[in-house]
Amino acid sequence: TIKSLECKDPLLVGCFTAKEGDSKAFTITNMLDFQGNEDKTTAVSFVLDDMSRTVTSYYRGTPTVLTPENGAYNIVLECGDGVFITVE
Repeated sequence: TIKSLECKDPLLVGCFTAKEGDSKAFTITNMLDFQGNEDKTTAVSFVLDDMSRTVTSYYRGTPTVLTPENGAYNIVLECGDGVFITVE
């Protein structure tokens, strides 16, 4: 489902497939350390193999339908935060 993914910082990515149907889901987690006082947010950009599907992010429990910008989906994650993304 993920054609490409770009980020300058370390990430943890997990992928899931629905038992029925063709829905997919994945998680992206910012793996930067909490040490230090500097800004530990990271920007993630990803492209899917089918950009016409509905993509919804669940960040801090809030669902948001994502719209691609310049051919990619872009999200920003705070240190240690993760997002659950569904592709339907």
